[in-house]
Amino acid sequence: MKKKCWFVVIAILLVSQLAINAAEIPKKAVKLVKKADGALGKQKYDKALEAYNKALELAPEYAAAYLGLGRLYYSQKNLPEAVKNLEKAVELDAENADTKKLYANTLFALGGQAYGQRQVNQSISYFSKLAAIPGIDQIIPDIYQQTLFQLGTNYYLSRKNEESNKCYLKLTAIPGFDEGDIKLVIQTKYQI
Repeated sequence: MKKKCWFVVIAILLVSQLAINAAEIPKKAVKLVKKADGALGKQKYDKALEAYNKALELAPEYAAAYLGLGRLYYSQKNLPEAVKNLEKAVELDAENADTKKLYANTLFALGGQAYGQRQVNQSISYFSKLAAIPGIDQIIPDIYQQTLFQLGTNYYLSRKNEESNKCYLKLTAIPGFDEGDIKLVIQTKYQI
């Protein structure tokens, strides 16, 4: 039920975005993305993939098509492909907060996976990209805070103490970051 609501919200946002860009994007590409969104909502991934790709053939700079591909790959748990397409969608439509959220959540998941596999440098790469998304601290502050914590921890593990300290200082400077959280940062850093 939650997934269906999420897809409906995204579909509504895409339709509004399509209206804004309609003058620039061929009508056929717009129709293909709508068709692909419908197929994705019904979990008909092959049809959705085909329609998104056809839309991109007609309009290679169509952010909604890249967002759709990102959502498709995310729902299939193909996170590296999701990131690639979402990165392009954010590049083309830097103001779309929902695209940034999905991009950030995907990077967060990949960073966590890399950390769990003890691939610290790869984890740092994903979390650094996430932290660099313009406005992400305002769009999803909890993920941003967790990202700073993860970055600090990863830098600490890779013996980059100066970078680790920068992350922890940014984290503790966030308004509303309470004393208990600060103690957790200190305990983690110094393994008390």
